[in-house]
Amino acid sequence: MIRLTPSQVALIQQQAKTAWPQECCGLLIGTLEAGCVWVDEVRPCRNLLAAESDDRFEIDPQDLFAAQRQART
Repeated sequence: MIRLTPSQVALIQQQAKTAWPQECCGLLIGTLEAGCVWVDEVRPCRNLLAAESDDRFEIDPQDLFAAQRQART
């Protein structure tokens, strides 16, 4: 199970509305405890394929690497 706060859900919904009709993408950063993921951060990411297709996405590697570096700290 993934646990999100209402404000995190609202951020995801806003990102989806803003990106429409293209796909939006992002990362959920959190911790796993007793089989449940507690989301600490919803991190929107750039979709490198937004200009090419409405139904595809590719997370910008720079966004991914930055999130991984931050999550390690």
